Amino acid sequence: IDCGEARFSKVLFEYSYFYSIRQLWTTNKTLTADGELKDCGPDEELPPGAVRIYPGRLSAGTIFVASFIWPHVKLLLLHKFFFAAHTVPTRRNGNFWLAFFGKWSFADILIL
Repeated sequence: IDCGEARFSKVLFEYSYFYSIRQLWTTNKTLTADGELKDCGPDEELPPGAVRIYPGRLSAGTIFVASFIWPHVKLLLLHKFFFAAHTVPTRRNGNFWLAFFGKWSFADILIL
């Protein structure tokens, strides 16, 4: 209750890959000139000598590559090694490496 009037807010929790990538990508901290690390909003003006750092961008990029790019590339290469005319050793080695690196699309489950 604020000044005699009731306020009600309902927050829905949204969790998807795009949400996590967006949150990680926009997470920022400010490194001040004296070496102190502070939280800051994206619209706040920086103090003199301070720089903005983005610690979540590596994680956001990893999630994007492991969850969106790599599964499609893996399926494309799997079809290439299955249907295209290759020698037996080339086909075997290609399928071996796809099976070896194919575990990276398991990152979807690890993230959740």
